[in-house]
Amino acid sequence: MNVVMQNVGGQPPTVEETAEWRDSFDLSYPVLADTEGSWEGVYIPDGESFATYLIDRDGVIIWQEYGEELATLTRATEQVEAALGVR
Repeated sequence: MNVVMQNVGGQPPTVEETAEWRDSFDLSYPVLADTEGSWEGVYIPDGESFATYLIDRDGVIIWQEYGEELATLTRATEQVEAALGVR
């Protein structure tokens, strides 16, 4: 699952903006919109604009990365595949 916390203007995203973002990456897993901006302060450290977490079935964070980089999606995919034993 992915949670989009900001749109390109730095504001909480709409559901429609989040769906467009999901579709632009052809993602097949759930993507949620933080339309009220309530998660940002909890999950994104001060000074960062982007955070990616991989959480296992027990709710434990097993991988995280900060910083907005397109390559994060590739690294996250690699981590998911490793966790699932695909690689």
